[in-house]
Amino acid sequence: MRPCNRYLVVETIEEDQLEENPRILLPQDYKEANPFGVGRIISRAPDCTLEAFEGEIVAFSSNMLEKVSINGENFLLLLENYVLGILSEID
Repeated sequence: MRPCNRYLVVETIEEDQLEENPRILLPQDYKEANPFGVGRIISRAPDCTLEAFEGEIVAFSSNMLEKVSINGENFLLLLENYVLGILSEID
């Protein structure tokens, strides 16, 4: 998918956030909701002004991800305004 209108296609990177010895007994499938996410940029719209490119890892507000399913394929779209920072450069 080639995004338009300042959107980025991202692939989220899951972080293991559970402590080894939690102090509270939680269900095994419990996952703490984090208001922030980390992801790798897969593609970007040609009109993006953000200086982040394909392959770079960015932090973003996770509730701003838009999940789009087209022909059985799932995409995660993020408007460039919701990128909070660039975490790594392309090697």
